Amino acid sequence: MEAAGYTFVKEGNAWTEPARFGGGYRGINMTFRTKDGLEFEVQLHTPESHAMKVETHPLYEEIRDPRTGKARKAELEDEQRRRWGTVPYPAGIPNPAGGP
Repeated sequence: MEAAGYTFVKEGNAWTEPARFGGGYRGINMTFRTKDGLEFEVQLHTPESHAMKVETHPLYEEIRDPRTGKARKAELEDEQRRRWGTVPYPAGIPNPAGGP
């Protein structure tokens, strides 16, 4: 990406830092900036984590909706954690919770 003229801004790795992502996501997110200052994110997934991202995206959108109440958000976040907890970690990346 940098060779193509984009500036690296930040990275988040939910495989190695699951608590940083609330336990409800597995993937690597990288943010880059164009020469014009526009920032964009690239998400890196395993086939299983991509499928779960697609499956849980409606939950994510409901969590982000300002009309969603606190109790409902907590339910949705619990459900996200439950579902994401079934996604296996890639070989060589230890699961801090001891699961798949």
